[in-house]
Amino acid sequence: MEVVPGALGDAMAHKLLRSIVMKGLAAVVCEAVEAGRRAGYEDWVRGQIAAELAGDGHGTIDRFISGSAKHAARRAEEMNAVAGYCHALGTPSHMSTAARDSLMELAGAEVKSA
Repeated sequence: MEVVPGALGDAMAHKLLRSIVMKGLAAVVCEAVEAGRRAGYEDWVRGQIAAELAGDGHGTIDRFISGSAKHAARRAEEMNAVAGYCHALGTPSHMSTAARDSLMELAGAEVKSA
C-alpha cells in the first residue's frame, strides 16, 4: 500500500494514471504475443518484450517520447501495416490500431477508421 499525500482524489488520480501504463502494457503484450504465436515467432516476440522491460526505464521513456514525436507519420504507416498483418494472422489488432491512430494524431494527420 502506498499513502498518497494531498487532496481528496489524488490517490485515485495516481491509480488511474498507473492503470494507463499497466493495463495498456498488458494489452499490448498480449496482442504481440498472440500475433507472434500465430506467426510462429512467439519465443522471439517474448524475448524482444523482455529485453525492453529489462532496459533503462527512464531512457526508454525518453526514447519513446522523442522518437514518437520525430517519426510519428512513418510509425503510423508501419502500425497500419502491423494491423493488416494481424488481420491476416487472424488475431486482434486493437492496440496496434490505437497506436496507429495516436501516431497519426501526433503527426497532425486526420485519423480515419480502417
